[in-house]
Amino acid sequence: MKVEIDSRDVERLEKNLSKLGDEAESTVNNVLHDFGVNTVKKDVTVLLPVSVRNKKHAKFSDPFTHDPENLGFIFKTKGGAAKNKTSWGYLVFPDEGRGPRNPVEQDFTGRGVNTARPKIIDELTESIVRKIGEVL
Repeated sequence: MKVEIDSRDVERLEKNLSKLGDEAESTVNNVLHDFGVNTVKKDVTVLLPVSVRNKKHAKFSDPFTHDPENLGFIFKTKGGAAKNKTSWGYLVFPDEGRGPRNPVEQDFTGRGVNTARPKIIDELTESIVRKIGEVL
């Protein structure tokens, strides 16, 4: 799932961003790639289902990673059995409502991102205001 700042969020931040000039982009990226990623991980992980089967569960195993992008990041499950001996790719099935045991879309990723978004925007606002104080 690609996580980006949408136009409503930009409007909210626009005044302060314009005061930062060249510092704006790096300030936003720093917040998104650290606080933003960690907030999304936490808010999605809390929604992950846990089966009654006796096995290692994604919810308790830090199953997510991300790819940083300019003014955003791509949030995804860790994959590859060769890398970490566990693949969390199965998380997509209940999230999208696919498979015989998951006929209803749970959308824990989307719901977690929606919970995280206002927290990230608040942190962006605070970071930008702090940076303005440092620069001016």
